[in-house]
Amino acid sequence: MLDELRQSGELSEETRRQLAGEAFAATAAYESAIAAWFADREAFPETMTTTLVKVLDLPYGENAHQRGAFYAEAYVAATCSHASSNCTGASSASTT
Repeated sequence: MLDELRQSGELSEETRRQLAGEAFAATAAYESAIAAWFADREAFPETMTTTLVKVLDLPYGENAHQRGAFYAEAYVAATCSHASSNCTGASSASTT
């Protein structure tokens, strides 16, 4: 980012989009944590919000031609190792 600023004096649209996405993701995770704290006061809240962290890229998705990734809740992801297949609370996703 600093190199880009030094070379052109500004950030490209692609870099700005990436930074904006990271900022909104961080804000959403923070607000999700606050919502979860308030929801803990209800045995069965009307809505639940979770934040998932990508643990690793998978070699393929549900089908060989798809990309896939393995996600877990942040506190679970911290205890998962890439070699472990025993990460409870985790889920996988694939794209079409």
